[in-house]
Amino acid sequence: MSSYIPLKYYFDGELAQFFGHQISLIYPEFPRNSFIKGVNNLVKELELKERVARHL
Repeated sequence: MSSYIPLKYYFDGELAQFFGHQISLIYPEFPRNSFIKGVNNLVKELELKERVARHL
């Protein structure tokens, strides 16, 4: 049986890594590492609603 992971943790650095990679495929100059760091710093203290709102 898998362990429960709160939904808010799906909107974190791993999602930023995924998006950063996808963007850099089209836009190679995209600052992927700073994007990932920025997202991690921005969302680590936020709850789900705030995390999702920041992505919109």
